[in-house]
Amino acid sequence: MNRVTLTDPYYVNAFEKEKAYLRRFDVDRLAAGFRRTAGIPTEARTYGGWETSLISGHFAGHYLTAVAQAYRDSGEGEFLSIASSLVEALADAQQDDGFLFATAGGVPGRLQFDNVEAGKTNILTQAWVPWYTMHKILAGLVSAHKICGIGRALACASRLGDWVYARTSLWSEATRARVLGIEYGGMNDCLYELYKLTRKRKHAIAAHAFDELALFEAIRRGDDVLDGRHANTTIPKFLGALNRYLAWREIGERDFERAGDEGDMAFYLESAARFWDMVALDHSYITGGNSDDEHFGPAGALDDERSEVNCETCNAYNMLKLTKALYGLTGDKRYMDFYENAFVNSILSSQNPETGMTTYFQPMATGYFKVFSSAFDHFWCCTGTGTENFTSLSDGLYACEGDSLCVNLYVSSTFDWAEKGLKVIQESSIPEGASSAFTAKGGGKFELRLRLPDWMAGKPELRLNGAGIAAPELGGYAIVDRDWADGDRLEVLIPMRIAVRSLPDGDGVYAFKYGPVVLSAALGDEDMTTTVHGVKVLVPESKGDADERIVIDAGHGPRDRWIENASANFERLGGGLEFALRNANRELRFSPHFRQYRRRYGIYWKIEESDHGDNP
Repeated sequence: MNRVTLTDPYYVNAFEKEKAYLRRFDVDRLAAGFRRTAGIPTEARTYGGWETSLISGHFAGHYLTAVAQAYRDSGEGEFLSIASSLVEALADAQQDDGFLFATAGGVPGRLQFDNVEAGKTNILTQAWVPWYTMHKILAGLVSAHKICGIGRALACASRLGDWVYARTSLWSEATRARVLGIEYGGMNDCLYELYKLTRKRKHAIAAHAFDELALFEAIRRGDDVLDGRHANTTIPKFLGALNRYLAWREIGERDFERAGDEGDMAFYLESAARFWDMVALDHSYITGGNSDDEHFGPAGALDDERSEVNCETCNAYNMLKLTKALYGLTGDKRYMDFYENAFVNSILSSQNPETGMTTYFQPMATGYFKVFSSAFDHFWCCTGTGTENFTSLSDGLYACEGDSLCVNLYVSSTFDWAEKGLKVIQESSIPEGASSAFTAKGGGKFELRLRLPDWMAGKPELRLNGAGIAAPELGGYAIVDRDWADGDRLEVLIPMRIAVRSLPDGDGVYAFKYGPVVLSAALGDEDMTTTVHGVKVLVPESKGDADERIVIDAGHGPRDRWIENASANFERLGGGLEFALRNANRELRFSPHFRQYRRRYGIYWKIEESDHGDNP
């Protein structure tokens, strides 16, 4: 990703807002809880919100990953300095046995782990999710080393991995079952990542202690056992399963003994791939988001669960990580179709472009609105993943292997192909326009592969230096293989139109897309008050007087015909991406959902036929 420079104004603003936010933090305050746990005197005050609870320290881990990514993507040395300072503070607070944790809320860090093992899980007085917090800390240290090359970060992470191994090696099966019954983030994922760096067998063994083989086996068989499961607990488990497979591929078999009945290592890949299919196909809304009140429902039960607490943003973050990893293994274009959709319509949609603050939930019930965190008073889980999301905006745009460059997202940017001594400059008008142009700066023979997206509304056109060309298609990509000259310009035109998407359990309930963007209708900004839900999470208090019915005008039905001719029922206004609803009883204006942040909105609508006769 350090080879990609974003030039699209929306993305540039999103990144700048995130960098400005990261600069506002005080490393001493982030490290205060860790220092107190280690008995190091400090006058720094811990940040507020969740950071004053038993999940204290989780944000410091996210923050370390985010500043490392900000350094990678911007090259600004300030972020390297911040990352180095935070690593030094954490390493100094690490205890002799490798333990590293922050304490707030009145329960010492080690006691929280003891309590979870004993089944004591009152989140105010005993333990909340200490292993989840540990995952964020360990993942942040690994990121600081992998991205920034900070040696002390790896040493600190390795010692922390040793502590985890010592702890998990004492578990009985009953204790292990109690621990894994509480959210533990991606402990298997980050420990396998650590193992790739240290090659310590004990780190792979510790990671395997967090692998839930019975769950993996059920999913691999095709049994959808997701109903009622906490989504952001479950998705990282399969990230860990896939990373076990990736670590095995990278390092070999020497540290991977068979355990139980998991079969060969392909078991983990197959489990992760089948899980992805279930979530993407049977549990996701049009935006690529999933869950109601943080939990999966029955397969296909989506309309029934539309509410003000749908689509926890952390879930989209983790699904994109899983999607990218599966794409890297398979090159299957359908993973990038999902990636683009969830990235644009869930991740971009999660940020207020004026303030840089991010969402926890994104309601799918009509009439609600997005609620954003504050800078220093909340520190929700999605605040942490939000800092990571908007310091990795270049992720997924391109994939490079040998002499092939895959263009997966049509976003204005520059790709620096250092091995070939050239750059590829992308200038995209999508989604406002229908084209993207690629200019070679420097010459050489290579293959440019252009993803043919699932939203494409007709055959694409390609023009090389102004002249139309034909290109073979393979695996969902148009392939232009040639000896490029400096200044060669290839333009691809991808037709778009209004598309309609239904829900499996919603009779007559539909949502709309235009090209890659989900469209939502603005429903005013009256009385946008919030209330507290769960653990200090802000959500909309009410949906107001929203009515999600759209009645087709007489003479323009029946419904099937209205849906089939959806493009004729929307009038594009001006040169932007605002559409006026036509041939219906309501005056609604739709625009890209990711730009909808000031008002109540509606994505899903109940389309009904007029009582006055619609048959032709």
